[in-house]
Parts: sequence; structure tokens; C-alpha cells
Amino acid sequence: MVYLQAVLYFGLMTAYGFHYLTMLQQTGYKYKANLKSQSFFLFNSILLLSGGIVITTLCAFLDVIKNSIIISSFLYVMLFYLAISYFLKRQKFVFTPRGRRLFSLYVLFCLILSTFFFIKIQYLLFVTLFVTLFLSPFLCLLCLIITQPFETKKNNRFIAAAKEKLSQNSTLIKVGITGSFAKTSCKYILSEMLQTAYNVHPTEASYNTPLGIAKSVCDLNKAADVFIAEMGARKQGDIKELMDIVKPRYAIMTGVTCQHLETFRTVENIFKEKEQLVKCLPADGFCVFNGENTYSKYMYNKAKIEKRLVGFDESFDIYAENVKTDQNGSSFDMAIDGERLKCRTRLLGKHNIINILLCSALAKQLGITNSDLRKAIISLEPPPHRLQVIKSPNGITIIDDSYNCNLEGAICALETLDAFEGRKVVFSQGIIELGPKQKETNKYLGYLISKVADMVILCGENSHYIKEGLMDRNFQGNIHVYKSLLKAQKDFLNILKQGDTLLIQNDLPDYY
Repeated sequence: MVYLQAVLYFGLMTAYGFHYLTMLQQTGYKYKANLKSQSFFLFNSILLLSGGIVITTLCAFLDVIKNSIIISSFLYVMLFYLAISYFLKRQKFVFTPRGRRLFSLYVLFCLILSTFFFIKIQYLLFVTLFVTLFLSPFLCLLCLIITQPFETKKNNRFIAAAKEKLSQNSTLIKVGITGSFAKTSCKYILSEMLQTAYNVHPTEASYNTPLGIAKSVCDLNKAADVFIAEMGARKQGDIKELMDIVKPRYAIMTGVTCQHLETFRTVENIFKEKEQLVKCLPADGFCVFNGENTYSKYMYNKAKIEKRLVGFDESFDIYAENVKTDQNGSSFDMAIDGERLKCRTRLLGKHNIINILLCSALAKQLGITNSDLRKAIISLEPPPHRLQVIKSPNGITIIDDSYNCNLEGAICALETLDAFEGRKVVFSQGIIELGPKQKETNKYLGYLISKVADMVILCGENSHYIKEGLMDRNFQGNIHVYKSLLKAQKDFLNILKQGDTLLIQNDLPDYY
């Protein structure tokens, strides 16, 4: 029976470990962020409290403190079942090489604890049960801390190899793209434009970190003519580190907003960080700036390199006019280098025209003809999860904008939704990583949603802020609030009907 208890105990600890290791993995293994997270310890505390009450009550009534093997075994099974059931409803742990190393170390600790407590000191059964389960999240953090030096050394070698590979290819054209929004969209658009004349290799998916870029570089084939790197930043020094790896000559600045205020503290700090893209370019570098964004335009005025400014009137170097947008895309006239191109694109929203202008300016600099530019613009398809229109079999139109997580993108998505017919439904989890401006910004988001939507579906920690903004606007439509994304998705078919257009904003990780 003792060994059965040990097996059950080990299983319960493993289930706990899966839960916490998954949370660590979803935050990029940032243990400090998890220590500040209430949800990181909520699951642990609830099960321990409920388990403690049950055990104490049973022992008090049955007076079996010294012979509690059967009762405690039953409770282990119950807690183990609850832990597994809860875990299966959440995102799964991905067994990456680093994930396997962390999990293996955690399992080793569990084996040591179960062997020591259950075989050597059986009379401490209840004490050890609750102490070890309580320590489970800290045990995961300990595994992370122990493996961190090894992971850092391994990652640095990987990044150094990628940097060396790029530096050895003297003919490779390297492009860097940064900004608070539209990095991936611009990377995709530019790739399509340049493929008319070059063998183009962009970074994969939304990879925009040192490791993400290094992985893309390792997959770079010898036939590549152009390498396009999307560059993200969550703290000071990130852009400079990425520029040091890639060393691009060409660049695009999409713009600056208050995204990542939680780590940068002020918009000015975000501006200074993004500006490193321009400052790190060589003297013969070239950069295109978004003239419709105040911060980007200010960077343009300061820049000493060759540059272009794009926007929506003739004061810009390259501009679009006669803009018309609808639910099928946009049409516009693009003035570029003294010529006027009549363009049509399936990309939704006015903001995508700015993205096209940014990429057209750089593509033109790299020798792409106006004719090829126009053909590329016509053939563009919406990137996945970025204002991607999906027609569902039940007659509901879905605008999937779940990869956009900033206010600028939300405004553009709502403008796009407004062009559709039928009942307009917005599903939102709000905007995150805004620090002290999180409440204010999400209330404003609620105000913006109220001007377009007929029905609103909310979930997550920002739902009450968005609802407050809706109420301040006297929103008359239906508001559905759910505790989790899973519960909201399960109810979609009950509250949506044929002819509806559903805008999905910002599909957040499960722990928010």
C-alpha cells in the first residue's frame, strides 16, 4: 500500500509540474513574471486548501490519524484526477529540447521526494503531502534556475553561429523591420514584392527574437538573395542586440505606440528603443518611415541616412490617394517616383495600404519595377490571423485578427468590421502589457467597440474595463462575459446566427 501511495503521489506531483511548466513555457520561461502572477499560485492554493479541509475533517471524525493510508490514498486519487482534468483543459506542454530537460529534472526531484518521504519517513505522511505540493511551483522555478546557465550558454553559441553565417555572405541583402505593430504583415508583403526578382528568405512566422532570428538564419540556403528579419523588443537593448546579429543595410519603421508599456514604462522609452533600428544602420543605409505615425515621422526628420516617408497625401515621398475600402479589400492610386499606379488589394483596412506603401518604397529601392509592384499588390493574400476573412459553413463571417494586440491595430480592425453588412459581433480579451495604462486603454477600447458592434463577447482580466467603456457609451447591444476563452468558444454557436460578422481580437495566452 505504501508503494501505491508513492505512485499516486508521484503522479499528482507530475500533473502539478505539467501545469506550472506549461505556464513557464508560455511566458518564455520568465520566472519573475510567473512569481508576480496570481494565477501561478491560485491552482495550487485551491487544491491544497480543499484537500487539507477534507483530510482534517475525516481524521477528526474517524480518528485515524495514525492509520490513514486508505483515506489518504483515496484523496490522492481524487486530487490527481482533479489536477489532470484541469490540466487537460489548458494549453498543453510542448516537449521542446528545453522543455524535455526541464521536465526530466522536475521528475528527478519528484522521485527523490517521493522515495525519501514515503519509504523513509512514513509517519510524516500528511505533513509531507501538503509541504511538497505547496512547493511544487517553486520546484519548477528551481529547475528553471538550475538549467538557466546551461540554456544561456547554449543559446549564445547558437546565436553566434547565426551571426557568423550572415557575416560570411557578403552578397546577401539584409532587411530589418521593426515598430509596435505591422511587423509581420510588412515582412509578408515585402517578401511577395521582392520574390518577383529575388530569392527571398524571411524569418519564420512571427519570430522576432534573437533565438527566433537565429533559427531562421540556420535554415537560410545558399541560393537566398534577400534575408528579411522582423525585430521585436520587450526591453531596452533588444533592438540593438538584433541589429548586431543581422546587420541590415535596409529597414522599415512601421511606427510606435504604447505597446509593452509594462516593461518600457513610458512611450518615450519605446521610441528610443525602436530608434535603435535607424541608429544602427550603416552610413549607406536606407530606411522607410510611416509618415502617418507621429513618432515614426519624428525619427524620419532626425535620420541622417537615405530615407523615404510614406502617407496619404502629396506631402510624402510616396503616397496613396483616392482610397476606397470595403469588405472585399481596398483600391487606391499610389504615387511613386513620378508615376501613378492604380492598385487593388484583397488586404482589408486602410492601415494595410500604409503597409503596402512602406514595402513598395523599399522594393522600389531594391530595383522592383512598377509593373511587378502592381502585380504583387493584386496577388497579396491576408496573412493568417491578421484581418483574415473566413467564411464558416453555418453562414457566419469571421474576421480573424487575433494576432494584433495593440490599440492601433484594434482601431483598424473595427474600421474594417464597420464596412461589413449584417449584425456585427466583437469578441475581445482586451489589450495587455500596458502597465498603469491598462485600465484606461481598455475602457477606451470599449468606447470604440460601442460605435461599431451590435453585440460584444468578452473574457479575461480586461473584460470589466471594456464593459465599463461600453456602459459609459450607453451601449444598447448584448454583452456576454465569460471567465475563460474556452467557455466563450463553447457558447459561440448559441449566441451567433447566420449572417453575423464576428471580429476576433487578440487571442491571449491561457494564463491571462
